[in-house]
Amino acid sequence: MVIDRKKFAKAEQRQKVARKEALYILRVILFALILVGVGITAYYNLR
Repeated sequence: MVIDRKKFAKAEQRQKVARKEALYILRVILFALILVGVGITAYYNLR
Protein backbone atom coordinates (compact mmCIF):
# COMPACT_ATOMS: atom_id res chain seq x y z
CA MET A 1 0.00 0.00 0.00
CA VAL A 2 1.62 3.19 -1.20
CA ILE A 3 0.59 6.52 0.35
CA ASP A 4 0.93 9.61 -1.82
CA ARG A 5 3.38 11.77 0.12
CA LYS A 6 2.09 15.09 -1.22
CA LYS A 7 -1.54 14.30 -0.39
CA PHE A 8 -0.52 13.14 3.07
CA ALA A 9 1.51 16.31 3.70
CA LYS A 10 -1.39 18.47 2.53
CA ALA A 11 -3.82 16.68 4.85
CA GLU A 12 -1.41 17.06 7.76
CA GLN A 13 -0.99 20.77 7.03
CA ARG A 14 -4.77 21.20 6.93
CA GLN A 15 -5.08 19.46 10.29
CA LYS A 16 -2.44 21.75 11.82
CA VAL A 17 -4.25 24.83 10.51
CA ALA A 18 -7.61 23.52 11.79
CA ARG A 19 -6.08 22.90 15.21
CA LYS A 20 -4.65 26.45 15.32
CA GLU A 21 -8.06 27.88 14.36
CA ALA A 22 -9.80 25.79 17.03
CA LEU A 23 -7.35 26.99 19.70
CA TYR A 24 -7.84 30.59 18.58
CA ILE A 25 -11.65 30.26 18.73
CA LEU A 26 -11.45 28.65 22.20
CA ARG A 27 -9.25 31.51 23.41
CA VAL A 28 -11.67 34.10 22.05
CA ILE A 29 -14.63 32.37 23.72
CA LEU A 30 -12.78 32.19 27.07
CA PHE A 31 -11.85 35.87 26.79
CA ALA A 32 -15.48 36.80 26.03
CA LEU A 33 -16.74 34.75 29.00
CA ILE A 34 -14.26 36.43 31.34
CA LEU A 35 -15.28 39.88 30.06
CA VAL A 36 -18.97 39.08 30.55
CA GLY A 37 -18.31 37.77 34.07
CA VAL A 38 -16.33 40.87 35.03
CA GLY A 39 -19.01 43.09 33.49
CA ILE A 40 -21.82 41.40 35.45
CA THR A 41 -19.93 41.61 38.76
CA ALA A 42 -19.06 45.25 38.17
CA TYR A 43 -22.71 45.97 37.28
CA TYR A 44 -24.00 44.34 40.48
CA ASN A 45 -21.35 46.04 42.63
CA LEU A 46 -22.17 49.48 41.23
CA ARG A 47 -25.93 49.12 41.74
